[in-house]
Amino acid sequence: MTRKVQEDAETDSPEKSEEDSSQPQLAVSREVRFRTARSARHRDPVTLCYVSTASGVAEMVAHLQAAPVIAMDCEGLSLSRRGALRLAQLGTRTHIFVVDVKLLRRNAFPKELVALLERKHPRKLLFDCRSDADALQHQFGVCLGGVLDLQAIEALLRTRDLLVDRGVGESPLRVCGLRDCMKRYAAGVGDAGLKARVGAEMKANPRLWDIRPLPPYLMQYAANDVAALFPIYDHLHAIVQRNHLDGLALSLSAAYADVFRAKPTRSFSRYEHNAFFPVGL
Repeated sequence: MTRKVQEDAETDSPEKSEEDSSQPQLAVSREVRFRTARSARHRDPVTLCYVSTASGVAEMVAHLQAAPVIAMDCEGLSLSRRGALRLAQLGTRTHIFVVDVKLLRRNAFPKELVALLERKHPRKLLFDCRSDADALQHQFGVCLGGVLDLQAIEALLRTRDLLVDRGVGESPLRVCGLRDCMKRYAAGVGDAGLKARVGAEMKANPRLWDIRPLPPYLMQYAANDVAALFPIYDHLHAIVQRNHLDGLALSLSAAYADVFRAKPTRSFSRYEHNAFFPVGL
């Protein structure tokens, strides 16, 4: 993935320091020049844009709303209604935007972006959207719509014996993690060493996503998971279409998004968040 480095001339952007000089920046709208990828295939270069201004969010929305499918992920501190959302990553097959929610606060979700996230189209690819949906709903009033949750869809296909490699073994009710799905369906996307490094750092420092200026390696980590969703989707969606499960995949994804956000109160217990598919879906 190629980093895009540009000066951000807006006064509402954070001051640049020497250690921040290599950080990708999305410039003000009149200065944005997206590099065109050679094709939409996931192995081709993807432009990474860091969004820390209101005008940058507007440019991002203009790009995203033209896509039939977008991918999304969030990072934060104990990501949930009671945690803190720090980054929102949204992407197409050619561009990934890392929105600095900590810096932008409410400006990270203007009405135009909220409308895009809540409507049915474009479809939004997520992987285990439950905590993301809970945080967005209860912290920012954003009710994600048009979700295609790839963890839920993968579990659906496994329960119907439609996947050649069941992978997670003894129980079809056990959900598959993103790392395992990446190994099967998105080989060559991401960086296993970086994923292991950041995973260890998150355990050692629960406030890792509070670090500002945001280090480029954390931005890359955040973007990699979004980039991986497209090849996973391509593989699973082909099976869904062959077996005429499109409607079921959508309704199951919508129910998955509601698992946490629709609860009046949450227990945050091991029973509530475990490695098995929720009972009753």
